[in-house]
Amino acid sequence: MLLGLLLGGMHVWNNPLALGGLFLLTPFYLLMGPKNKAPLSAIFLFHTAYFGVSLYWLPNSFLVFTPNAPLYIMAGCVVLLSLYTALFFWVLSWGTQWYRRAGILKALLFMITWLFADFLRSMGPLGIPASYLGYLWIHCLPIAQSAAWGSLFFLTFLGLVLGLSPLLFLKASKKAAFIYGILICVAFGFLFINGKYKIENAQPPHLPALSLIQPNIPQAEKWDTKHLRANFYHMRHMSMAALHPKTHLLIWPEAALTFSPSPALLKALVPIIPPSGYFLTGYIHSTEEARHNSLLVLNKKGTLAATYHKAHLFPFGEYLPFENYIYPLLPGPLKTIVDTMSMLTHGPGYKVIHLKGMPPFLPLICYEVIFSKALRRFPKGYKWILNLTNDAWFEGTPGPIQHLNITRLRAIEEQKPIVRATNTGISAIISAQGILLKSLPFNTTGTLTYNPS
Repeated sequence: MLLGLLLGGMHVWNNPLALGGLFLLTPFYLLMGPKNKAPLSAIFLFHTAYFGVSLYWLPNSFLVFTPNAPLYIMAGCVVLLSLYTALFFWVLSWGTQWYRRAGILKALLFMITWLFADFLRSMGPLGIPASYLGYLWIHCLPIAQSAAWGSLFFLTFLGLVLGLSPLLFLKASKKAAFIYGILICVAFGFLFINGKYKIENAQPPHLPALSLIQPNIPQAEKWDTKHLRANFYHMRHMSMAALHPKTHLLIWPEAALTFSPSPALLKALVPIIPPSGYFLTGYIHSTEEARHNSLLVLNKKGTLAATYHKAHLFPFGEYLPFENYIYPLLPGPLKTIVDTMSMLTHGPGYKVIHLKGMPPFLPLICYEVIFSKALRRFPKGYKWILNLTNDAWFEGTPGPIQHLNITRLRAIEEQKPIVRATNTGISAIISAQGILLKSLPFNTTGTLTYNPS
């Protein structure tokens, strides 16, 4: 369990040394050895601790609307999430334990089981594809470039290989250790040199001139109807100051408008729309039938140019999976949280937005950007990705930096630059190599401007 706590901690420690946590896999693997009398319970405790620490910040969003939520509710959510995720590893580990012989085949079976469990836990309505070992490679960008052709799961495989490499000196013969050691060094050396070459020879991203507004509105005020007018004019004032003759896109973050804009409000937006471009904002699209987390695009005349409704909602945060079965089982305080937060509707699907005179882009709202290309098939034909998000839900936790690092890996995997617009940060322009070209710190008010050379 201690090993799981330490490895989970590597995900919340934004430091290159976090890669060293991969070597904790070796003592964990040895713990599962044939002589161990209770290997399955050890596996379950390890993964429960691992996911409990690396994802402990997720329920923090509940405190926005229910600041006095009982501690047992918060702790219970973390425990249930980690138990659910660990369950996949526990079940699949029966196969690893069935093969009792030590050696390279046992190690390969361990790695295959880990990868398959990672894949399964990310699917379905409860899937949360976070805390992959592969995400630790963001601290070594040359190796991380391998995600471009091998996906995030290949990076996880590399993490498993590196993390188990000490077994060569502990268990293998001198000859086998030498041969396998040379192979591993050659493979990682090739990937590192190839990745470094890609980074050093990368071309500037093909993006339109744009300005991102980071209003830094406290989460409680953002959703308080008493502050709607002040919030709107705060962002409008920032936008007026950010307008430039060369600006093509002016972008507000996720749910910058917490309501469906009226004709009068659309008219009030016209002065901030770039004369040669478009205005984009996240908003809550409400009708009698549905309520969507959406993107709105206005042209220079203030008329609607495009919309997108978030296709994949965050479970429990934006909607309640299996509502008819789960809701009656929830305790009173948790029902209050669900009633307040989990009431959005899935959109029809992902879409590429084409705007006249602009390279086509793929909009992804918040949680949608954390899905690997191995898990989702996005439509083709886009040149860049726009990610609108609001990480103020997780203020004071490692959540925002984890979300940013995941987004950087997604840029590498998709080989597309990502423009990230957030409420409180970290807004950023990310290259297709996962490099932060420009960014605004967390909890700051500001405008991020990008002008291609």
